[in-house]
Amino acid sequence: MTAAAKKSRSRSAAGRPDSAVITFLVSEDNGGDYSWTILGSDGESLAQSKRYATHDDAAHAARVVREGAGSS
Repeated sequence: MTAAAKKSRSRSAAGRPDSAVITFLVSEDNGGDYSWTILGSDGESLAQSKRYATHDDAAHAARVVREGAGSS
């Protein structure tokens, strides 16, 4: 299992920047496939990927999503 956290900045209703921690968790299911899950700061699952054949493929896909999360 691999987890990586990224701080994401957003603006509150008052216009002040807020920081949120987003955790990407790569895990293996019972069938031997891998997927990533985005966890919010409270541990709630926010999104889950499709299944990948290898841990490296799932981790790479999670990195691509994580790196794109801060861009707009």
